Amino acid sequence: MTVSTDLSPLAQIQALLNELAFPNHLLTPSADMPFPQLLVSLDQVTDPNISLYVMQIMSSEDLLQVQPAEAPPTTTLQFYMELPMSFASDRLLDTYRLVSAYSKLLPLGSLNINEQSGLFYHYAWATARAGLSLATVVEILETAQFFLTLCVPKVQEFQVGATDLAAVLETTEADWGAALERLGAQS
Repeated sequence: MTVSTDLSPLAQIQALLNELAFPNHLLTPSADMPFPQLLVSLDQVTDPNISLYVMQIMSSEDLLQVQPAEAPPTTTLQFYMELPMSFASDRLLDTYRLVSAYSKLLPLGSLNINEQSGLFYHYAWATARAGLSLATVVEILETAQFFLTLCVPKVQEFQVGATDLAAVLETTEADWGAALERLGAQS
């Protein structure tokens, strides 16, 4: 599929995601949000009414409100996902340790904690605007989907006291190794 490079980076990405049937929605600028955002559902089970994993993609030229003719030769795409969750105060320090361990395993981006709202994922990718690799964007989304759907449920289980930190960390390497083997077998 060829996408016009005359389109903004977000419009180019949206056109490709529509072709690939990735559920997405382009939010236009408003008084509350002065720049566009592309929302992409990364849920593995598609329910049109519920989406737990929603990646927000923003472009630096949109954030800076640069006119297309004045756009720099590079753009930075910000990939951001909030994962609402409350944290048990007696497990907060161990939750930081667990999230830090998972963040080290992520091949792209990082997983962090905001004590008020929950977990969040962030990744920034700088690329040449003219050579925006839409295949790389899809790869970023699929990689985030794969790893976040592995670690977020473990953090949630830890919060409800199903396991202790040592047990979660002990099983993490084996669980992720098995998941990577399954992924390799699918390729």
